[in-house]
This record gives sequence, structure tokens and C-alpha cells, in this order.
Amino acid sequence: MEEIYRSGKYEIPVLYCDNQALVVVKPCNMPVQADSSGDTDLLTAMKEYVGRDTTSPARYIWALCTGWTARSAA
Repeated sequence: MEEIYRSGKYEIPVLYCDNQALVVVKPCNMPVQADSSGDTDLLTAMKEYVGRDTTSPARYIWALCTGWTARSAA
């Protein structure tokens, strides 16, 4: 089942997500990482996507992307 995640002016189809993989379709003209254009980038959008639901198995991907650990939250 495909979910559409909206971030800024982009709609990002999320094809699959679990605690080890996140599969999306990158929209045309969307930067992969932050650049001088200031447009929403895919990496930041996907960090937001997996970080929004703390019960999601994808929270482990979010922790890897952000460097979060249970120890750093204490």
C-alpha cells in the first residue's frame, strides 16, 4: 500500500517502510540533500517522516539519521 507524504511543495510516494528500509520515489527537481536553493530536500523530509511517529518501526532509521540515542535523550 502506497502512502503519499507531503513536505513543502512536494508529494513523496512512500512505497515501503520498516525498521531497516525506507523506499520512496524522489520527486523531480527535489534536492536529495540541503543546498543553497532552500527547497525542501529528500533527506530532511524523510527524517521528518520517520520521526513523526514514535511507535513506527522506522524510528530506528530516524535514530541513525539524526544520531539520537536513548542515552542522549536522558
